[in-house]
Amino acid sequence: MELIYFKSLLCLCELGNYSQTADVLGYSQSSISTHIQKLEQIYGGKIICRKGNCLVLTSKGKIIYQYAKKILDLMEKMDNELRIHEVNEINIGTIESIALYYLQDIIEAYKIKYPQITFHLSIEDENILLTKLIQQKLDFILVFNKELAIDGIKVYKVKEENLCFVYHSIANTDSNVLNKLEEQPLLLTGEECPYRKALLADFAEHGQKYHISMSLSNVDTIKRLILNDWGVGFLPQFTIKGDKNLGIIKYKMTSPFYIQLMCYSELEDYMEFQDFVEITMASINDIHKHET
Repeated sequence: MELIYFKSLLCLCELGNYSQTADVLGYSQSSISTHIQKLEQIYGGKIICRKGNCLVLTSKGKIIYQYAKKILDLMEKMDNELRIHEVNEINIGTIESIALYYLQDIIEAYKIKYPQITFHLSIEDENILLTKLIQQKLDFILVFNKELAIDGIKVYKVKEENLCFVYHSIANTDSNVLNKLEEQPLLLTGEECPYRKALLADFAEHGQKYHISMSLSNVDTIKRLILNDWGVGFLPQFTIKGDKNLGIIKYKMTSPFYIQLMCYSELEDYMEFQDFVEITMASINDIHKHET
């Protein structure tokens, strides 16, 4: 049944005149009459009648009027709540390397469909990002870690990525790096970095000796130091694309690492957020297709 039938009934009872009701609702007078007739057909009997110059609800009409008003009030309340929750911004957090190598393409692709959306970006360590997501201070986070699982959080495995030892290809060789790994000064990411922790755990498990020369939070700084022969780095392969003077040796981790997109499960109800997930996954995988 059309809600306009209820709207016509309520407006007609308020104004007491078919002509004025038609003007207010933007219909012809005959359409308003048809709406009332439809209600009478549906509920089986007269709902409104004339007494002199006045329109009066019948006993059945009074019941229908009361429920029609409740239904329309609820519909208005629902519309108001939905308007409050309209998506006009996305709060996203990620780590520096993903922000540098992927985020621009994701946002540019998303803006084609949703140019009105404003992005707010936080670049933090992953443990801080996870805390902010759980506290609902962020809508999405993009992280690089082993497969994660958190109650109430939706996790999308976007792409498995290799981790590599990175060296200056002019000054060093694969065999030299591997055979003399314990002698190599290692340039590693910060102590809270998940893949640094995983590497050192693997070293401990296999009795591999190592020497950490420096810990740095910035991936590009690590790459510059490698090119200046300060040592060997350990980085995701996606951060090395296009660097011709950097050699890589892929390292097989005990557990694979993935770029993962995470959000609250409730966000899947919104088309804007669904599209952000799809565009993120398509964009990152499309970049890889063009690079292979």
